[in-house]
Amino acid sequence: MNTLIGDHSELLPAAYLLKPNKPNQLGDLSLTLQLLINPRANNLIGVSQVYATTDTNTNVQSSVDGDWQYIPSVNKPTIVIVLNGVCATKVRFNGEVKEVENLKVRLLLNEDWQFGYGMFEYKKEGTWHKVASAVAQLDERTGSEKLDRLYTLCESVKTHAY
Repeated sequence: MNTLIGDHSELLPAAYLLKPNKPNQLGDLSLTLQLLINPRANNLIGVSQVYATTDTNTNVQSSVDGDWQYIPSVNKPTIVIVLNGVCATKVRFNGEVKEVENLKVRLLLNEDWQFGYGMFEYKKEGTWHKVASAVAQLDERTGSEKLDRLYTLCESVKTHAY
């Protein structure tokens, strides 16, 4: 897993909360993402946690990285984010440290990065569990000044790409 992003000068923090679209589907399950977004390189890194207070066994922590892409459209431009996560703790097999994949996230966000939908899969006790439809919301603690800067940088990237 790539844990470094080349240009550190423009990393912007953002936090997201994802919850199943049907709340009673999986109790109080949620996915939190704490991301550093690089608008110029179209990639992201961060940490995540899948957690449910009603199920003490659901606490999946990951180091995540991935890419984002702006998809232009006349009707509704979107931001597509693809993230993969590995176990936040190191796992040893036969004396070698291995990264164990335990999270897959796919998001479609509005052009303003604040709201969207997605899906995620997490590995718990060796079995993959899928949340096929989730609502994604930017955490209000991210702050409007960071969001404005992210939006402005992404706008400049879009204009140079076309």
